[in-house]
Amino acid sequence: CVDDSSKCRRQSSDNFCAKEHYVSTFLSRKSPNFTKAQIFALDCEMVLTSKGHEVARATLIRLVSIENDDISYEVEFDILVAPERKIVDYLTQYSGITAKTLKDVSTRIEDLQVLILSIVHCEDILVGHSPE
Repeated sequence: CVDDSSKCRRQSSDNFCAKEHYVSTFLSRKSPNFTKAQIFALDCEMVLTSKGHEVARATLIRLVSIENDDISYEVEFDILVAPERKIVDYLTQYSGITAKTLKDVSTRIEDLQVLILSIVHCEDILVGHSPE
């Protein structure tokens, strides 16, 4: 588990540090039903705002099983997120996000973090591509 919020990696294209919204996973499930770590994959679609890239959509899937070459998974959530800052480019060609997509979205990054932390715990494996 990472518990050092002083660590931060700046992307050259962004003007702010990712630790602004840093959160830690819980140290332990401490649940009687806990048997083994789960594997999750997180995909985030970004938009470009006045301060850099921000999450506009997040999808979390959980690996259920692998048998032979058959992979089974469940979508835990697929949620739209309202960026905090003014959007300067929806990056639609990459994200599929448009102004219309985000028009009535009220979910904030903090809501997304709470949701992720309610599902993914410290013992779990979380795979993502640039999950700043």
